Amino acid sequence: MKAFDVVKELVKMGLTGVEIKYYPDRDLCSYNLNTGAKSGLELFDDFHVEGRYDYTNQIDPDQDMEEILKDLFWEFKGCLHGRDFYNSEWMEIGVKLGLVEKKVETTTTVSYK
Repeated sequence: MKAFDVVKELVKMGLTGVEIKYYPDRDLCSYNLNTGAKSGLELFDDFHVEGRYDYTNQIDPDQDMEEILKDLFWEFKGCLHGRDFYNSEWMEIGVKLGLVEKKVETTTTVSYK
């Protein structure tokens, strides 16, 4: 499997704004996964990810697509660094992967004059 195949699957699942960058000194392409969070996340052709604060991690490319996508979702979650702003498309991907439960609650407040 290629990293580009994973990116295509993320796009099919609703992720927009993915940017491709080429690093000639390393002869690698990376895909900015548009976290919208405090930290960005790039997936490289060799299946390692890089984020803020010199963070790197290797994703196992021999897993099936769903497991790779789940790993990337948890990498995205790590990009939040305790903040509450992010690209909501990632949460929708988490819902589709069964990793996030979305609840909608309605509150009604009545005030008498």
